[in-house]
Amino acid sequence: MKNTALCNEPMTWSIADILEATGGTLVSGKKGPFRGFFIDSRAIKDECLFIAIRGKNHDGHEFAEEVIKKDCQGLMICEDYVPLARKTISDYTGTVLVSVKDTTEALALLAKFQRKRADVKVIAITGSSGKTTTRSMTAGIMSGTFETLATDGNFNNDIGLPLTLFRLSKAHKWAVLELGASGHGEISRLSEICRPDIGIITNIGPAHLEGFGSMEGVASAKSELISSLGDDGIGILNIDDPFLKEIAVSSGKRIIKYGKAEDADIRGSLLETHEDRIVFDIFFPDGKGRIELRTPGPFMMMNALAAASAAWAAGIGIEKICVGLRGFKPEKGRLNVKRTKRGARLIDDTYNANPTSMLAAIDTLVSIKGKGRGFLVCGDMLELGEKGAELHENIGKAAAEKGLDAIFIYGSYSLNVKKGAISAGMPESNIFTGEKKELAKIIEKTAGTDDWILIKGSRSMHMEEIVNDLL
Repeated sequence: MKNTALCNEPMTWSIADILEATGGTLVSGKKGPFRGFFIDSRAIKDECLFIAIRGKNHDGHEFAEEVIKKDCQGLMICEDYVPLARKTISDYTGTVLVSVKDTTEALALLAKFQRKRADVKVIAITGSSGKTTTRSMTAGIMSGTFETLATDGNFNNDIGLPLTLFRLSKAHKWAVLELGASGHGEISRLSEICRPDIGIITNIGPAHLEGFGSMEGVASAKSELISSLGDDGIGILNIDDPFLKEIAVSSGKRIIKYGKAEDADIRGSLLETHEDRIVFDIFFPDGKGRIELRTPGPFMMMNALAAASAAWAAGIGIEKICVGLRGFKPEKGRLNVKRTKRGARLIDDTYNANPTSMLAAIDTLVSIKGKGRGFLVCGDMLELGEKGAELHENIGKAAAEKGLDAIFIYGSYSLNVKKGAISAGMPESNIFTGEKKELAKIIEKTAGTDDWILIKGSRSMHMEEIVNDLL
């Protein structure tokens, strides 16, 4: 059971630990132990070591003197910066200075060391869509029995994953981690850091095609998670996805299959869809349960099945799994149903978008709008490479074919979405393109109390600005 008394005890780091983990060199200083690490010079943490990361836009070494002046007790820097650093810290005797070949690689090595010394087991989650929701559901179930660490926000890359693992305390027994990737080899690298005991792949879809090249490329990259599992590891795969069905057969690992298909080990059957919830039965090899999930999306059942499968593999009983899922609340920007100033219902799904999640959100709108009109407000879906235009046309076609009443489009692919909608029979007079403020004004004048508005787009499109205008 959970041990809250130990929950906040940090795992400290001696200088010897840091040097052992990174293979670095102690240039100066003798202080320690440290309570952890930080990489943002604006957010200095007491008794923590600043790691100067070199990124695409910023070089942490430029802020070394600044953090020292703010009483930071130690720095980790790249070897080539040591001569300049000696001058920078000459007036700050006692400051710990550790040099490494590459600070980003050192960050990963520290996280790997942390994972190794922590008495935890790890559930890692990847997939083209549904990762964050599945992570939230899984953590909700696991935390009912064990002290559980979970990825916060979108900390799912080579920087975010280590920062998550540094939060491990002596009380944690499980960690539920989200792994993101936009290119080959990234899941392997992240898996090497966190060494998952259970690995979930939610689906294979046309996301990040710019980096993966094709759907087959996406499948190959995501399957790196299953390949990384040890002899006792368990893969959790969506058997309704043809790519994952093939991986389940060929992986050579122990696999738990989930989905709607009859041959699924853990199967779901959707019973009811409402504007604020879905109801479904879930069948396990040793029993079944009924879930009322507080989200309107029918596709959310698949995320719940993934979470339930991982928890069941971890030894959690059916009743506790059901209790955990019933307590689920969607995160901000993920199918949150709200009311506009004029009383129309608004589905805020602005956190992110790719073709798979966009189509699923359109299906959700169609399933819950009833007799009211359905409006799609969409921004660009990014990182789709040469297929970007075609995939945006497909969204317009789907919106028209599924009977939506109007589309409001923002972004560089607006004409592609429009073209697709017109080709599927939507009148051009029902299609609006423009800036976000302009679209919000048209929607506000158009949508009545019986109407439903779905707003979705890639994160960097900031479609939440339209949500805020309408609310």
